[in-house]
Amino acid sequence: MVSMIWRKRAIPIYWKVLDKQGNSTLENQQLVLTPVFAGLSDYKLLVLGDREFCSVTLANWLREKKVDFCLRLKKMFVSRRN
Repeated sequence: MVSMIWRKRAIPIYWKVLDKQGNSTLENQQLVLTPVFAGLSDYKLLVLGDREFCSVTLANWLREKKVDFCLRLKKMFVSRRN
């Protein structure tokens, strides 16, 4: 699902129902994002992705499309203070 943020509210503007359970693939993510990018080409866009979107390949694709992004990463290391 792609949502637009307006006055502190998320408004769904485009989505695709997948025929599988679990995380989406890079291909699925691109299928959802591409039409949104085309429809909103006159606007500055920012993709704010949850942990499912923590792909370096996705980040590189967004960079190629000149779309800003903030992708939430999974916690991989635990820091300990002595």
